[in-house]
Amino acid sequence: MSDISDIKKYEPLWGVWHVDSLLGQGLFSKVYKVRREFYLKTHYAAVKLITVPLDESELRLMEREGLDDDAMRDFFQTFTKDLIAEIDLMSEFRGNSHIVSIEDYQIIERADSIVWDILIRMELLTSLVDHAEESVMTPPGVVKMGIHICRALELCSQKKIIHRNIKPDNIFVSAHGNYKLGDFGIARQIERTSSELSKKGTNAYMAPEVFKYEPYGANVDTYSLGIVMYSLLNRNRIPFMPKYPEPILPSNRADALHKRMKGDPLPDLEGVNPELNSIILKACAFNRMERYADPAKMRETLEQLTMDN
Repeated sequence: MSDISDIKKYEPLWGVWHVDSLLGQGLFSKVYKVRREFYLKTHYAAVKLITVPLDESELRLMEREGLDDDAMRDFFQTFTKDLIAEIDLMSEFRGNSHIVSIEDYQIIERADSIVWDILIRMELLTSLVDHAEESVMTPPGVVKMGIHICRALELCSQKKIIHRNIKPDNIFVSAHGNYKLGDFGIARQIERTSSELSKKGTNAYMAPEVFKYEPYGANVDTYSLGIVMYSLLNRNRIPFMPKYPEPILPSNRADALHKRMKGDPLPDLEGVNPELNSIILKACAFNRMERYADPAKMRETLEQLTMDN
């Protein structure tokens, strides 16, 4: 069994929830499956645990920069408040069909150190990574996912939110087949301070202007969504990678990233109808002016495709 001691010490969470298992782990958080018994029925949810600062190296770096304990505590306390403000903003989307619902959160300041544990309870969903492993993603299924995530991005646009980290790990599917977007706002806040949150793991889906630290707009999200759709229709391989089932070497990843970042035209998707291929390549255009102006335009084009076929 995976180690769950870092969250078990807080049981019962919110007075009623108990930890079952570790579901996943990212650069800055862990996600656990939790359960509660209510009127002889078992209910399940997911809890994300974020620790601020992420590890001791953050504190050591600040010490080398001359900050004392009080200054470090003030810094991370302010950061934690900013993070909670982002969580509150995400909570406004609760109940939306295509955004992961945040149900509750809790902040625990450790008494013996400059550390805060933040617990965020969310609906329990299946990640797109696991979903794609369990069942083959057909073109109609990929189109459905694209439409649903575009709807989520439309809501983000209303709040002037740019996700900037669209990737399979941050897309989920419900038991009813609704695709949902998660993990926005939180990643953006942690990236502001953490030297540990690098582009590793995210640059595979990242828009060139984000990668190059250039000015960018909301269509960096539809770009990344396009890359996700491309990979799902390409045996889970991003553009310029060796064709399945050829092995993938580290040099292949570096070469694929280099070609995409310098603007080489993306290869057409094999076995995909021309209309869908064109939609995805437009979403992933190197020139941001050639992409969809906003997620609504991309969604409308995908919806028209479903009506035409």
